[in-house]
Amino acid sequence: MRDTLRSLVTGTVMIAAGLLSAQNAYLTNYYLPRFIRTNTDNTIAVRVRNLSSTPLTTFRVDWRWNNDVVNEGPWQSTTGITGNQYWPYTHPVPFNRPTAGAGVLKIWVVGMGETNPANDTLTFPVTAIASWVEKTVLLDAWTATWCPNCPPANSTTNLLDAQEGVIVAKHHAVDEYSTGTSSTYFGQYNVTYTPAGVMDQGEYGLYAPNPSYDLWEAQLTERQQGVSPAGVLIDATVNPWTRELSITVSAGFEYAFNGEFTLNAYLLEDDVPGNQQNAPANYVHQQVVREVFGGVQGQGGVVPASPIAGTLYSTNWSRVLPVEWNIANLRVVGFISHRQNGTAYTLNAAEGALLPVGIAEAATTSPLRFMPNPTEGVFQMQVPDLVGKAYLLVHASDGRLVASRSLVLSGGVIDVADLTGLAPGTYRVTVRTTEGERSGTVVLTAR
Repeated sequence: MRDTLRSLVTGTVMIAAGLLSAQNAYLTNYYLPRFIRTNTDNTIAVRVRNLSSTPLTTFRVDWRWNNDVVNEGPWQSTTGITGNQYWPYTHPVPFNRPTAGAGVLKIWVVGMGETNPANDTLTFPVTAIASWVEKTVLLDAWTATWCPNCPPANSTTNLLDAQEGVIVAKHHAVDEYSTGTSSTYFGQYNVTYTPAGVMDQGEYGLYAPNPSYDLWEAQLTERQQGVSPAGVLIDATVNPWTRELSITVSAGFEYAFNGEFTLNAYLLEDDVPGNQQNAPANYVHQQVVREVFGGVQGQGGVVPASPIAGTLYSTNWSRVLPVEWNIANLRVVGFISHRQNGTAYTLNAAEGALLPVGIAEAATTSPLRFMPNPTEGVFQMQVPDLVGKAYLLVHASDGRLVASRSLVLSGGVIDVADLTGLAPGTYRVTVRTTEGERSGTVVLTAR
């Protein structure tokens, strides 16, 4: 019976079960991140709703991965759903992918008396990955000092930015904090109102700019359940006397796939006192976007179309900072995007403070030890208190990133790649993991 009622709507299989009376069932309140872990249960919990004035009393929810077997849920009977009512439904079979790979998850409602199958199905393109890094969600906000509704939205985003795994960047619309690069960047979303928010660059065009700032926290929480195939590293130095800023953004893949990738960076300033409509005097602005270094598209050509897992891809930007920007309150946000068909998705983002040139060798709880030191370029390194996936970063005395690679720490002595290609001199070597970083100084001598 069900197979005879199957209809194809915009390339997606929709299912109706029976045409007993006019119904219009649909599903809401489910989100699946773009990248998920393999061998992990993802509970399918939705809300069943009904656009028809005729009560929906009997229904079930099914799901399917690609062209695999349909997982039929049990029938549910209610006293009737209509109007703004909903019925929570948790499918007894969780979605779990044992192997890595991309595909489409479809979830649909089967209602007794359904007459409009066009809105029955939720569709989620998703990739399961066995090796990943933690995901940081990027929330771009559109605000203005003349906006009467922006203070509560700003309060919300200030709290969200303080959360682990969330970065907020506030672009200002035609006010004293606007910049050409920032206004042009957010202009791609064609938003004519403030406040507004866009998550992960609109998620390939599937996330529309959203003025409902009271919903942003829940949406961010949903996205934080996912993981990322790529990690981002930030290295930013500034000369406090000349105000010369140098930024290096690096990205490395744990799970590599083919596509078009770009790198980009924001310069944000916090604790900026100023005016704000419907707010007290000396209002303090946070996460103000001062510069977008890679433009609207981001910088292409750095990450190849077929990246290699474990390889770092880096790009650099520099500029002289205006005197009115407080160096102590500046930070850099870097992100890697996957682009397709004119749309984008933020694979991952990271942030870092500016490191003044000349004090790059900040104290750590356990500095790195090198053997031998000085060295001609081949040496061992002792990292006693960090384990797992890590990145090795080598900086010259002027703050430039001159070498980098990924490695795995086991809590002891490890060999370091040959650095004999570097000129003799003093270098800062940093090992960075999600748990922290350790740095030390190594002296390279002539061979």
